[in-house]
Amino acid sequence: MIPAALLLLAVSAPPQLVPRMVSAERSNCFGTQTTCLQEGHESGRLPQFVGEIAATGFGWVKDWIGGGQVRPGEELAARWGTVPEHWLVYLRTCRELRLRVLLRVDWPRYDGREPSSPAGLAAVAAYYEAMARQLGGWVDDWEIDNEPNIGNERPRVSPADCAAITAVAAAALRRGDPGCRVYGPATAMLQCLHTAPYPWVDRAVAAGLLESLDVFSFHPYRQPYRADNVPEHASEFHPWTVWGSYEQQLTDLRARLAAAGRPLPLAATEEGYPTTTNRATGQREISYLTQAKYEARAMILDFALGVRPRINFIYKRPWSDPHEDEHQFNLVNADGLRRPAWQAAQNVCAVLDDSLRPAGPLRFAAPPEAHANGSAYTRPDGALVVLLWAAVPAVDAPREWTAQVTLPRRAQRAVAYDLLAAAPVPGRELAVDGDLLPAVPLRDGPLAVVVDGT
Repeated sequence: MIPAALLLLAVSAPPQLVPRMVSAERSNCFGTQTTCLQEGHESGRLPQFVGEIAATGFGWVKDWIGGGQVRPGEELAARWGTVPEHWLVYLRTCRELRLRVLLRVDWPRYDGREPSSPAGLAAVAAYYEAMARQLGGWVDDWEIDNEPNIGNERPRVSPADCAAITAVAAAALRRGDPGCRVYGPATAMLQCLHTAPYPWVDRAVAAGLLESLDVFSFHPYRQPYRADNVPEHASEFHPWTVWGSYEQQLTDLRARLAAAGRPLPLAATEEGYPTTTNRATGQREISYLTQAKYEARAMILDFALGVRPRINFIYKRPWSDPHEDEHQFNLVNADGLRRPAWQAAQNVCAVLDDSLRPAGPLRFAAPPEAHANGSAYTRPDGALVVLLWAAVPAVDAPREWTAQVTLPRRAQRAVAYDLLAAAPVPGRELAVDGDLLPAVPLRDGPLAVVVDGT
């Protein structure tokens, strides 16, 4: 017979936070990018690799393919009549594991140029329709090309050309995969909303770009990549003063889309924080731990702002040069080492999913220098899920303040989880006084608090 004291302890002990995969009953808006299709990474173990991503808890994956260079007079039907078998292995495995697929398709370049000529547009139409017919059964959503505005005042693709090429590509995708959702323009940052250095978005909207799209996609990187350029900043250039915050920037973007008569949903289809080593100092601008804190904060922020899906860049590029940029975004290193950011992403995926609904505002009493931030949601079982953090530059040494948090409703029990901890994450009981949490630890890495849940 179990002693009464032990039975009481077993009943009242705080539950742990455990990893949660997506399923038929549970989905989420979080994803990560891979480089398995065009670049062929992990081709010898694709089912295992995709399984590792699914086990992290992500609901989406993104990969990319491209049409390459087309020569005048080339026979296009033969060129794009089949796809590599490893593409199908990847896509089938994603379907089996209920991972939704966003496929970025880069348009072919024609005669060494962007395909804006009549012959180039014909190649675009042929390529996108061929890919849609062959892959449409496995792809959930399509994204047209990548970062056409890169180059700022001398963009890689002019707004007018991008609108024209996108219209042809989108129509071809819909012929090959009727009813599909088409994303674009996948802008490099959101500085291009501003007049300086070049008003790329406004000119693309004026050229009719939005008419071809179902979702407006963008890459809200924060540059320069430094610890003081926090996720709450707008995706703009230093000194980060045009919008004041990422939230205000997205409000501006939505207003412009609405004014154009196309209030499209928003998707962040690349976003991440690199740990590149500074050649001059030999130190990382962003440490592994700061990367984890910022990845978690950015995921939570995009969720709160209605950005769906939100794609992390990148899961694993198998490179190791300390000065090469792209693999420094990795969640998993080339040798298989899972970074703290991987753990943070797994925990956020365990807490937030598509079943949650906004629960109303939180009120904070906290030191001003903590820049208290947070959001609250109601689960289907009635429990509250509260996310809290200090929106300050992260450091590796512990930074903590104490806050009073007023909830949207009264509560009986509150259990806190450190979203940077290794799973299973132990729960910590917090004091509750009606609708008040009188002493909540507020840190530069986010905390999840589950109120009246199991």
